[in-house]
Order: sequence, then C-alpha cells, then structure tokens
Amino acid sequence: MSEAGTDRTVTGKYALEDGSLVLSEAEGSIGNATFPMTCSVEALPGGFRLTATDDGSCGALDGQEFSPAS
Repeated sequence: MSEAGTDRTVTGKYALEDGSLVLSEAEGSIGNATFPMTCSVEALPGGFRLTATDDGSCGALDGQEFSPAS
C-alpha cells in the first residue's frame, strides 16, 4: 500500500475473515502501528471503510475510507 503524494509504502500480508481485515507481517513506513492489526470492514458505495475492533489494534486506520485508484 502506498500513500498518494508521498514516498510512504507498507508491504505485508492480509486476510479477510468473517467481515474483518487482518493485516500482518508489515514492513516499511508503519510509524507506531503494531501488527497483526484487525479492522472491521464496512462496505460503502464505491469502496469501504475500516473501523476499530474491540482489541484496539486498528486505531491507526479507524475511520479510513478506501476506493479504487482512478
């Protein structure tokens, strides 16, 4: 994953399990995020939003919305 307009890039593994996105083995510009990270996935028209789960691991991405690159 890359952040548009910056040189920040993160690589790793992901899995979609029971409506949750699990991110693991992350390397790169991860800041103070810890992994594995589990986020709930909410479908939106044209994309999706990540929200925090009870374990608190998704705090860095809580509320972030994603859509296909144009």
